Amino acid sequence: MIGASGAAFGFFGIWNAWEFSLRRRLQMPLRPVLATAAGLMLANIALFVFLGGGLAWEAHLGGYVMGWLAGLTFARGLPR
Repeated sequence: MIGASGAAFGFFGIWNAWEFSLRRRLQMPLRPVLATAAGLMLANIALFVFLGGGLAWEAHLGGYVMGWLAGLTFARGLPR
């Protein structure tokens, strides 16, 4: 699967990973990051059901996971 939506979810993954790392480092609650991830997952499930299976959920999941991993890798170089 290819498309812009997978790339967009990759950016969401990077953003969430950076915020997760920042919040963990500053000992802030992680709930907003986890709520965002859960919201994206629920939106994908709802759209998949609503569109009768015509949603490339694999591309969204793959983009998000790869974005998260890339974000954690890039977050290592962020200033503390």
